[in-house]
This record gives sequence, structure tokens and C-alpha cells, in this order.
Amino acid sequence: SYGTAGGLGTSSAWQPPPMAPPNPMAPGMPFQSPFAMPQPPAPTATLVGGPSSEAPAGPTRAFWTIQFWQQFFNVDTDDVLRRIFCALLPWRVPAYLSVKKYSYSAFHDGAASASQPSQGNMEADLYGPLWICATLWVVLAVVAHSTQALNCARNSTLSECSSSWFTPVAIACGVIFGYQLIVPFGLWLVMKWKELPVSLVDTLCLYGYSLFVFIPTAMLCMIPVTSLQWTAVGIAWAMSITHIVWNLYGVWKQYLVSKWFTILLVSATVLHLTLCFALKIEFFSSLK
Repeated sequence: SYGTAGGLGTSSAWQPPPMAPPNPMAPGMPFQSPFAMPQPPAPTATLVGGPSSEAPAGPTRAFWTIQFWQQFFNVDTDDVLRRIFCALLPWRVPAYLSVKKYSYSAFHDGAASASQPSQGNMEADLYGPLWICATLWVVLAVVAHSTQALNCARNSTLSECSSSWFTPVAIACGVIFGYQLIVPFGLWLVMKWKELPVSLVDTLCLYGYSLFVFIPTAMLCMIPVTSLQWTAVGIAWAMSITHIVWNLYGVWKQYLVSKWFTILLVSATVLHLTLCFALKIEFFSSLK
């Protein structure tokens, strides 16, 4: 060892000189701009079914895309059956409306109205109403055509015997889909104008499932007995309109003054009654 006079102390250990940082311009080094932003680390691979590194995309508002309409058809068979069952028992509130407290029971009973558990999908759908309307359309066309064929077999001089078989099909399509689109949309416009928190999809879904009761009614009205047909149509009307009013009564009563509450209640009832009269007169005729 050197002494202190030699410039190095005997107690200090030798350390290697610090290494110089790598030169980005040196041969063999990739070029990197000094203005380049730091790149985030590459996402690591995950197992199938594991947590994803990307957040799920929310529903799009572009109505011309498939992704926009998928959210309204995101139901399974159990969800559809539960909502049909609620339509057949009008005092039962479907799950997608029970969480919003729009119904008669929610308005009068408050928190105690949750006597039935809210099961299934909590979002309104258009899948069930679409197939209910399509099925009702076909059933009405078959019933009308069958009655027409029986009448023509008994008396070929009737005026309806000269009409095309396609006429009942076209009329049934216009009546069912026209009612399902125009009436709920008009009702929603009034509720939107009065600032009620009911969405258009909720209204379309409620009206669509309320029409299910007319499918077995139409099958029953194939029996050419006038009194039986009127009774069946009357019961179907009562069940269907009760399902609609029961599930909107609370929100109407809460947000509307007495005048507008009466207007909406009477309008919905009369329009539904008009539909029933149209079905009976046009499709459920007795033998001539």
C-alpha cells in the first residue's frame, strides 16, 4: 500500500471508475429520437376467462350499428318466460320495472312493495315483444283465413270469397305492428314532454309483453261462437290493459297532475279497447 504521501490513503479501498451511459448513436444501437414519448409496457397475456387488461366498452349510441341493438336483445329464455308470466298475472311487476318503482304497488306500499323477488335481467328488452307480435300476426292471419275458408265452403256467393288470401295477412301485420310501434311511442312522447323518467324501451317492452294474452285468445276464437269470442276478447283486454296501467300507475301519479293522469289513463284504456274491437270485428268472425 501507498502511504498518505503517495496520494492514496491506506484505509481507502479501490473502486472501479463509473461506466459511461450507452451512446444511442453507437454502431449496433437502435435509433431513438430524443423527442419520443415513453411507450407503455406491452400487455401481458392472460389465461382464457381470466381478468382482461382492457376495460369493457360501454353501449354505443350509434343506432345504425349492431352493437347498439345487441343491448336490447340481451335476454335468455328464462327472462322472456318470467315477463310473459308477469303479463298473464297483471299485478306482478317484471324485474326491469320493479327496480324503478313505477308500479301501483310501489307507489302505495313504498319499500314494502317488494313482496316478490326481482329475478332475472334488470334491463328492458325488445326480443320478447318482437316475437310476440310476430306470433300474434301469424295466428291472427291463420284464424281469419280459416274462418273465411269455412264461410266460403258454406256459401260461395259471399263477398269475402273473392278477396285474396293475402288480405288477412297484410291487415294483421299492419294492425299488430302498427299498434305496437305507434301507441307506445306516442305515450312515451307525452311522458317525455311531462319529464317522466320512463324510457322508450321500457314502454315498448311493456306494451309488447301485454299483447301475449291475445295469442291464446285468438286460438280460442277459432271456435265460431259469437258470445264466446266476445267474452274471450273482453277478458284479454282487461288483463292486458291492467298489466300496462298497473306498471305505470305509480310514475304517473307521482309526476303528473290529476288532469294529465286522467288523460293518460283514459287514452291508454280507450286505445287498447279500440284494438280489441278491431281484432274481434276483423279477425274473429262467426260462421255465416
